[in-house]
Amino acid sequence: MTVGRIRLLLGLMVLSVGLWTVFAKLVVPAVIESAYRGESWWFLNRMISGQATHPVSDYLQDWDSVAIRGLLGSLGFWLIVLVISHPAFSRWIVGEATPGSLGAIRMWTCTILLLVTLQEDLASIALLPVEMRRPTGMMQYFYALPIGFDSIVTSEMTLQAFQWLTELILFLGAIGWRTRVMIPLGALCYLLFGGILRDYSNFYHSGLTPLYVIAVLSCTPCGDGWSVDRLRKVYQGKAVPDAEHTSPVYGWSRYACWVVIALPYVASGLSKLRDGGLYWWDATNMRSMLYKDSLNPSEFDWALSLHLTSAPDIVFALFGGVALIGEVSFGLVLFSRTARRFLPLFMMIMHVGILLFQRILFLDLILLQFVFFDFTRIRKAAGQLEAGNSTNHSPGTLVYTLNALMVCGLTLVMSYCWFYRTEFYPFSAMQMYAGMNTSGVIQYFKVLAHRNSGVISPARLEDGIGALAHDSRYRRVLSQCFEHNPQKDVDVCKRFLTVNASAYNRKAAWGEKITQYEIQLWRWDFRSNPSDPHYGKVVERFVFEIERAEM
Repeated sequence: MTVGRIRLLLGLMVLSVGLWTVFAKLVVPAVIESAYRGESWWFLNRMISGQATHPVSDYLQDWDSVAIRGLLGSLGFWLIVLVISHPAFSRWIVGEATPGSLGAIRMWTCTILLLVTLQEDLASIALLPVEMRRPTGMMQYFYALPIGFDSIVTSEMTLQAFQWLTELILFLGAIGWRTRVMIPLGALCYLLFGGILRDYSNFYHSGLTPLYVIAVLSCTPCGDGWSVDRLRKVYQGKAVPDAEHTSPVYGWSRYACWVVIALPYVASGLSKLRDGGLYWWDATNMRSMLYKDSLNPSEFDWALSLHLTSAPDIVFALFGGVALIGEVSFGLVLFSRTARRFLPLFMMIMHVGILLFQRILFLDLILLQFVFFDFTRIRKAAGQLEAGNSTNHSPGTLVYTLNALMVCGLTLVMSYCWFYRTEFYPFSAMQMYAGMNTSGVIQYFKVLAHRNSGVISPARLEDGIGALAHDSRYRRVLSQCFEHNPQKDVDVCKRFLTVNASAYNRKAAWGEKITQYEIQLWRWDFRSNPSDPHYGKVVERFVFEIERAEM
């Protein structure tokens, strides 16, 4: 890196820090005080409420905290820029790529999101009681906009149409038709799609990473390879990038996709170390997580972890230790070609293990690992889509610079989310299973259905409201069923069970119709009684009778 370039970057850093300081200390406080008095723009006035209980100094103090974070973030951003701007970083770490490499990532990511979307039953969200809805993160703003978003999520027909639209856009993105429009639209539609599901369940993490990737692809020339757009230009005799010519533009674009896949793994591993400590992989902690997931209601009906109750602690400690090392070290894929050959395969195996022993399917993360593999030979073998009167035309230096800056920004944002434990959809610190439970005691739910034939059997809530079928999204509302909760929570639980039974009974044969739901809370001390054939005992029970009209 030349001395002149270093001086330029340092000058930009000083300028940006100075502008931020002026904005944070002079402009924003004046706007806050004006909005507090109701004298600013209407949308700013609406953002400040509670004047009767909160003085303006509270809002100014909150802003000071934001301003400090912004200042630290700005400094961090420019430090990252200084590091990755070095020519050696671009040459040896990022590398160059062909337009087909980036186009293949676009095809694969859109296909993954399409598969995830096809598995969902978004329309059934409209059947759920509105009281279950808890808008998270960016979804709050869509409900606040004067566009009638509330009416959208309460209409089965509208939600079904939106799901079809999302699937169509993702398909068009996969084949590369009008990619400059379809990829950003696909990112927006899937953001809303996943947000609606989370609003009625919980902030689950599956599906987040491919959303990050398609958002990154929206800012890249991902339609230059393996796309209908390319074929159309070739047919029209227009210039297209040479399919065999590598360029830093595509290299940085590909690297940005790698960043948003790798850093969530690192954040997940570091969250475990931060919250659970250096001994997060403790055998008792691992048993607690695996046993609890195996006993709680799930869309899958196996329980392999329970067959390991007599296994020595070293087995569970190895499970935890290997998984923790794998997550933390996954960041090496951003720096090492050797790591990109082996760590993605390791992650595939780990996610298969999670499916087998915890009954959690991360289909998106399993499939995304293929992004790190080199399929050049396969692409060349199927190179007809890349053929044509190609030229060496490629995006210019500006696109290259923007993509490099995008990598800096992504690294900073994801680091910020982890440092401040941010859980603001779609941003997340990836604090999955980061807690520590060495008590040897777990609690879990059982759901029983009393049927009109007189049979009492385990109930699959997934068979009622399809939108809650995956990731056990109904667990939050199950925890609201018991009388020690506020009455409004119990009422929400009752409404949920009513609509779920109604949806199920409409499809069930007469003898299978549900007349009562019984929610049981079980507690198992697996350290004191590891061979308990019942896996603990019932400590609370909630029985709810379904109205006859619903049967």
